[in-house]
Amino acid sequence: RINQTLEQMAQALFKSWFVDFDPVKAKIAAREAGGTAEQANLAATQVISGKTEAQLEVMKTRQSEQYEELKATAELFPDAMQESELGSVPVGWDASEIGKEVTVVGGG
Repeated sequence: RINQTLEQMAQALFKSWFVDFDPVKAKIAAREAGGTAEQANLAATQVISGKTEAQLEVMKTRQSEQYEELKATAELFPDAMQESELGSVPVGWDASEIGKEVTVVGGG
């Protein structure tokens, strides 16, 4: 049962980040509303964490290391989209084959 819950969480996270591009869309919305880059990152941080701005402020003081990791993750997402052969994707992201991106190392 725990494995099933973890699998569902992983699938939801993957879909949010890499299919729906929720952190990118949050940044875009913040920038379109006249927000700064920092406000855009805060919007992405909220989407990634599921926390409100007030909750993140508490986290920043009580769990600063985890907050900084969360903030660093949000900063990895761009704040714009571009057209590609797959449709609209985050700026800097490209369609590729897995074999061109990784080296498979096997044993045995």
